[in-house]
Formats: sequence, C-alpha cells, structure tokens
Amino acid sequence: MSNDPNSNFYILTGTSLQKKGSICQGIPAYKSLRPLKDPLALENFLLETEKSPTQEGIVILNDLLSVAIQILATFHANIQMVPSLAIGLSGYDKKVCGVSFGLPLLDTIVQRMLTGSLSGIFDGYVLLNSPLTREAAFELIHHKMPGEKVRPLRGVVAPSFDLASIELIGEALKDQCWLASNPALAKLGKEHFLKTLKGLESVRGGFFVESGEKTIFDFKKNKFSGFVAESFPNHESEALLAIALCEIFPEKTILITSRGRLIESFAKHRLEKICGKSYTNFQGASIASNAPFSSEEIRLLIEAGAEVIISPAQDDDREVRLSAELCKEANKTLLLLKKEV
Repeated sequence: MSNDPNSNFYILTGTSLQKKGSICQGIPAYKSLRPLKDPLALENFLLETEKSPTQEGIVILNDLLSVAIQILATFHANIQMVPSLAIGLSGYDKKVCGVSFGLPLLDTIVQRMLTGSLSGIFDGYVLLNSPLTREAAFELIHHKMPGEKVRPLRGVVAPSFDLASIELIGEALKDQCWLASNPALAKLGKEHFLKTLKGLESVRGGFFVESGEKTIFDFKKNKFSGFVAESFPNHESEALLAIALCEIFPEKTILITSRGRLIESFAKHRLEKICGKSYTNFQGASIASNAPFSSEEIRLLIEAGAEVIISPAQDDDREVRLSAELCKEANKTLLLLKKEV
C-alpha cells in the first residue's frame, strides 16, 4: 500500500490482528504515520488478548497517548519527576473522565482515577504507565461496584501485564476487553515525544492525521502574572495537572484537581451556578480554565475554597490588577498565563 507523502489521509487496509502480534498487524497504513525510531509508534504495541481493538479503538489508544504525554511532559519539564499515572476515557463521549497520579501503590492510583467519574468510565478505556498487577486489575473492574457486578471496559493499555491480571480481566469481562502493552509507556515524559505524536481522526476507510503540536507549560519559560502564595509548593503538582489538562479539554472548560487527581470538569458558563450551591466546596483545590476568569469569577472561586486559580490573562490590565489583589488579600495563588508571541 502506498500513501501520498504530502497527504494527511491514511487508508485502513486491514483489520485482522493476531494474539501477541503487533496491534497494527494487518493495518500497514500506520507504519508511515510516525518515524520507526519512535518507540510509541502504534505498531510497537502488542496485543495480550484474543480481543482486538476496532478502528475506533486504535484512535482512542492514540488519544490516550496524547493525554498521557501532555501530562507527564508537563511534570518532567517543571519538577523533573514522572509519577505513576492512570487515565480513564469515557466509553460514551470518548473524553477524559478520570486522571490520577502519584507514587506506587498502583491500585490506590487506579481507585482515585475511577472516582473521577464512576459512571463515565463504563465501557471505557484506561491507560497506565506502570505494569498492571492483579491487585490493580481487581480495582479496575471491582472498585465501588455493587455486589458481584464488574465494571465493563473496552480496552486497557500498560507497559506490561502479569499473567494473573490478564486472566482476571479476561474471565471477569468474558474476553470483551482488549489489552495492549508497550514497555515504552514506562518511560513517558520526555518532551521530544510530543514532536512525534500526531492526533488521528477516524473517518470512513481510514484516518486523517492532525497537524500542529501541543505546547508544554514550563514555569521557567512561560510568562505569567498574578500572585504566588507561600503555600503554592504544596499544590504545585495538582496545578501542573490542571494546566496540562487545559491543553486537552475543549475551550471554556473548568478543571478541578486536588490530592493527586482530577476531581471534576464542567463548562465555564456553569461556574456561577455551581459556586452558588450550598454544598460546593473546592477547599484546597487547584482550579484552571483555558478561557480567562473575570475578577468576579475569581472572587467566587476564592469563596468556594480554591487554593490555586489558573487561567489565561485577561486583556484588561485593570482586571489583571484586581484579580491579583483579591488573591493576595486571601493568600491564594493566582497564575494568569500570558500567550506566547
């Protein structure tokens, strides 16, 4: 099969995959999507199950890789640390519904990721950058499930799977969940990976490859204004997670992170209504948006308990000064990120 090197369209020419074979066996179109030296090229993923991903599943695997790299490269650039990570993608709308990071134990990280949206992860997909153990596999399918019920999943990606985890998932989900491994997942976080990873959009008969690259926020390089409270180092990791997710979520989304995980995401226009509810409590959370907060919205977030507030800088210098004064008075961190010219 040949593709026009000047085109961003690639044809799907086969769908048969073999157990323990390359996840892209029978799909030669993938082989020209990235340089062969890229260890995260899709043909370097191996199936661990008889069940294989559909064309949609391959696109979702690529999406999960993009999310993981964005998060871990942000950590690596700012605090020179790449934590264990668990990401859940909804089976309903194919959007990120759970993220958690930390140090082993992996089963605890998996539990925290699932609580981001216990219903959203149903029939969903999971990526881990640590080998999947039987204990973590048990949490994936049983955590907070009623009685004998198990959580249905369509696909799980990890650096490796021990035999007990493969057998547990296969038996519980009746072999309806594909498992794919790639040892390179354990080394995610290097910035240069972003230059080789392109997005895929599934279309009838093949894929379109997105042009352009994501950016990585770096405190040493990116300009920002606002106010940095003395307590910020205690919340820096959660703030970095929120900043990374802002690059991934749709425009005008608000992201709440706390205690090593994504707590909630919602459309920015709902902020006033949510903050007006008596049970709303963002105590100690980092709250970010990929659209500017007004000073009034920042006041609402402070009253709701936010510890760190992050957004693009407002165009109005008066709003910038007023927002910074509000946070300084409340001793809360405000990061108003400036666009790179």
